[in-house]
Order: sequence, then structure tokens, then C-alpha cells
Amino acid sequence: MSTDGFDQTFAEVFEDIFGWGVEVGDDDGPATVEGWDSLAQIRLVHELETRFAVRLPDSALLEEQTVGSLKALVRAHGE
Repeated sequence: MSTDGFDQTFAEVFEDIFGWGVEVGDDDGPATVEGWDSLAQIRLVHELETRFAVRLPDSALLEEQTVGSLKALVRAHGE
């Protein structure tokens, strides 16, 4: 998947979970994105696994993540 396609799909996942028009940067996480709580984290990881056909490690659920760290996890487990 091209970088543009990856970023577009990633943005679509965030819109599906947090609402249309949400804008996030790589440094954003639960402290800066409204509604990013533990339930949203589960939904987010599940949707990323589904859209990118990857299996992310349990740390994706258990540790506080940022947008950038989730992108890195998806890329690392999608190869």
C-alpha cells in the first residue's frame, strides 16, 4: 500500500471511531483526542487490524498509544 493510501485509510479509521472531521497528528493520543478512552482503544485496534489485515500485539491495547506509535505498529506487522 502506498504511503498516501496508508495515511488515507488510517484517517478513515479515526473518523469511523471518533467522528467525521476529526483531525489528528502523530503526537496525538488519549490525552488530546476527545473520546479516546479504553473502549475507543479496543475499537480502534480492532478496526486497524481489520482494515490493514494485521494482528497487532497486546501492547496496542494495554499501553497508551499515540497516532504515530499505532502507525508504526501497523506498518511493522503488515509486512
